[in-house]
Amino acid sequence: MLALIGLVMATTIGTAMMWMTRRIASDTFRRNNWSGIRVEATMASEQAWQVAHRAALPWFRAAAVVCLTGAFAFAVLLVVRASDDVVLPFYIGIFALLTILVIVPVPRAIRAARGVPSDPPPRGRGAGSRDG
Repeated sequence: MLALIGLVMATTIGTAMMWMTRRIASDTFRRNNWSGIRVEATMASEQAWQVAHRAALPWFRAAAVVCLTGAFAFAVLLVVRASDDVVLPFYIGIFALLTILVIVPVPRAIRAARGVPSDPPPRGRGAGSRDG
């Protein structure tokens, strides 16, 4: 059962990471509400977002490869009907490595984002404006 859970999780996460890395590499990964490095420095401007994710791109690519390779390993373990005791070390290892590969580049990405100017604050006569 653990091999099946690992297969589904690794495939889903690996596919999402692959999608994200392709978007980052093509400069089409925009600020959004559900994925990416979402901290104040990276959300300050579209340019900061792009620069930060470019800085993290090699690590994110490695995370995608680890997940998709892990999915293959889980598929093999599922086919050979490996017990959960055999699958558990693979499960822990793959997802621990994934966690490391996603967290380690964050400080570098934040530093890169901080080197980019922020978007100017919105102007106008909307609610909270001092103009009106």
